[in-house]
Amino acid sequence: MRIMRFGKVRVERAVEIGLLALFILTAYLGLTLSRVDRALPTSSASELLQKAWEAFREGKTADFMILSWHARLKDPDSPQARFNIALVYYLNKWVKDAEVEIDRIIERDPRNVQARLLKARILGLEGDIEGANREYELVLSIDPLNPEAHYYLGVNLQAIDPARAEEELRAAIEGDPDLKQPLLDDYPYGLMARLQLGRLLYDQGKLDEAIAILEEGYSLRPDYKELTSQLVDYLKKKAETYQTGYRDYLKALEIYEKVVEIDPNDAEAWEWIGKINRFFLDDYETALKAFKKAYELTNAPEYLANVREIELLMKSEGESR
Repeated sequence: MRIMRFGKVRVERAVEIGLLALFILTAYLGLTLSRVDRALPTSSASELLQKAWEAFREGKTADFMILSWHARLKDPDSPQARFNIALVYYLNKWVKDAEVEIDRIIERDPRNVQARLLKARILGLEGDIEGANREYELVLSIDPLNPEAHYYLGVNLQAIDPARAEEELRAAIEGDPDLKQPLLDDYPYGLMARLQLGRLLYDQGKLDEAIAILEEGYSLRPDYKELTSQLVDYLKKKAETYQTGYRDYLKALEIYEKVVEIDPNDAEAWEWIGKINRFFLDDYETALKAFKKAYELTNAPEYLANVREIELLMKSEGESR
């Protein structure tokens, strides 16, 4: 559900209550919030916050918003309730409003890690990468193993300080051994750090190291499609070096076979499996299967031509025996 913005949020309590009413009205236009209704009158602020995070994990953003607002009304000094409101603003792209709430949390508690992490994201959205990096550094001074801070520092530093970026990305991997699902990202930082580290190593000419770190990530989460795609790309580049640089077609074939194990729909890899078996190993039967697979995936006429040619060769050889 898309939540419409009705005006700039003011800090005065009366306006906050009015805005809450508008939020609730908006939510009720599209949602039935019977569970929230039952929770509001009797629950304490802490109980409401607990229910809010249960709703958030279930993807019920409107419930999360209303429960958090009511928790704040019951306990105006609650930093968690204020953070939740800031998060609602952030998720709805009300960045300035989110920043106001976050700054107030930090004023009262400079060591609030979740507030500083959200502050860093906001600064990044505003284009203040240096400011964001300062926030991540502050987080690490409080929580030295924080994988989110290490990851985003690594990402932000790749262009200007690759050596430091590598250190931060490796620290993010070490800081997330259990691959915990983060609050605001789709994949764990330990996985995303492996992807970025692989790219960084490749840019430094370290293809084998890049492949190794990506294979490690793939073994942990084969469903991470962006990492898998990057791994396949680098494996094909390695196979190409064996073809053109070393003329080692058996090694190249081994790599292409690994590629189709990872991605059975990679027509280019199937094509090369077909070519190597056809032209360098004289294994027509395996080549035929590979070209048929490539044609099945693409309907490209050149693959069909290869199929027909090999079928004729196999027929000719059979007749000559």
